[in-house]
Amino acid sequence: KQMIEDAEDETNLEASEMFVFGKFKTFKTRLAKLRYVLKTTLKYSILENSKLEGIEVHAAKFKSIFTTISSKPYNALNHRKPDFDNDFEIFTNAILKAETELRTFKEESLRATPDVLNRLMLSNRFKKLNLPSLKLEDSYLETLQLYYKELNDLYELYFENQNSPPIPRNYPPVNGTIAWFRQLVARLDEVMAHFEDEENALETELGGKLYHTYGELHTELMYQEEIHHRGWYEHVAKIQSCLSVPLLKIGDNANSYKVNFHNSVIEVILESENFLRIGRKVPDLALLVILCKPKINFAYEGVKALVARNLEIRKSVPQIFVNLIQSQMMKLDAAFLPCLSNISWTSLTIPQILDGIKNILDKVDMFCKEANDMKEARVDETLEVIGDQMLIFIPPQAMDGLVWYKKNLDYCQNITNDLQIKSQTAEEAVIELIDKFVEAIEDPNIDGEEKFDWLDAAKIKPVFVIKPRGQGDDDVS
Repeated sequence: KQMIEDAEDETNLEASEMFVFGKFKTFKTRLAKLRYVLKTTLKYSILENSKLEGIEVHAAKFKSIFTTISSKPYNALNHRKPDFDNDFEIFTNAILKAETELRTFKEESLRATPDVLNRLMLSNRFKKLNLPSLKLEDSYLETLQLYYKELNDLYELYFENQNSPPIPRNYPPVNGTIAWFRQLVARLDEVMAHFEDEENALETELGGKLYHTYGELHTELMYQEEIHHRGWYEHVAKIQSCLSVPLLKIGDNANSYKVNFHNSVIEVILESENFLRIGRKVPDLALLVILCKPKINFAYEGVKALVARNLEIRKSVPQIFVNLIQSQMMKLDAAFLPCLSNISWTSLTIPQILDGIKNILDKVDMFCKEANDMKEARVDETLEVIGDQMLIFIPPQAMDGLVWYKKNLDYCQNITNDLQIKSQTAEEAVIELIDKFVEAIEDPNIDGEEKFDWLDAAKIKPVFVIKPRGQGDDDVS
């Protein structure tokens, strides 16, 4: 007491020596109760800082209980007055009730979380509160039972889908299978890692069974991953034969081609890239294919585009030109011929070959368009105009027969020259068109000038002749 009085920063203990030491046992009991109140209040004050959803209600309850007992007007150190003892009993009962409600809240929160991993994570959040009244040991045992059931379900799921596992989207077959194995392993390890922090749960009989089942399934999954990787590793050697085939093969229809590209090449590239990503070994041949991936993609897309354009050009040829344009089609066949024989996916001259084919396609396409435009604009359109021309005058109203006859003679005389010009224009266009096809023929046995002597001008006759009036009005031919 003297030391307290001498210290300036200490509050003086306002009690007599006889009052304190004479009733020491009773006072000690009162201090123990006060200590329990303070310790309990401090222990549950952590609830105010917790971020668990819904726990703020319980934090407010504990705070209210402490506020009730701490706001009493009497001096709690006065052990002669029984007021504090009565309030202390009320305090302890309220704390027990609040603890029961908090434990119920924990159990309801865990039941609302059926997923084992999330349940464990939620249990760990309750564990951080460091409140023995929550009885988390029972919660971990319940979660252990759920995980044991889930582990058996995973075991059955694995054996049901072992031969045809669900491959994740955008995964090649082997890597998709291994990814599925790894998903199962990750699920096993992630949950087990949380249980390993709770040694008491794993030391039970159920924990021993769970650990044994976990070890069997984990070992089996790792073994299957190794088997699948080894099988793929040996399979890669066969990809060389897929790259040694010609770029093209004959299609289903005549004069059509198909890209002769095996899907195994793409699979090997995708598998190799994924294996490198997950740190597995890849054979040297697969590394070489990955290195050549841009060139292979360039060749594939280039050949595919040329084949499509070849088909488009052939379809654009009118039926009337099919026989006349054979010389151009032969040029296309000759251009694609190397891709059907000796040019494979590993050839170094693929860019030059594709450029050559593209040049031939451009020339043939231009030839076909010019011929087709000439036919449509200078022949078909002219013949259509001639076909639509009225060759007889039809009066809008009735008239004398002789007058109508004379008007028809005048009308025919007027349109004769126009029809003759149009007919001659169409004829010249046809001759020019034929000359165009003849010029495209490249035959060393035919002289360059002789091949244009196909037309005998002496045999050309007028299509029709209308005699001028005065040379026999009744003679019309």
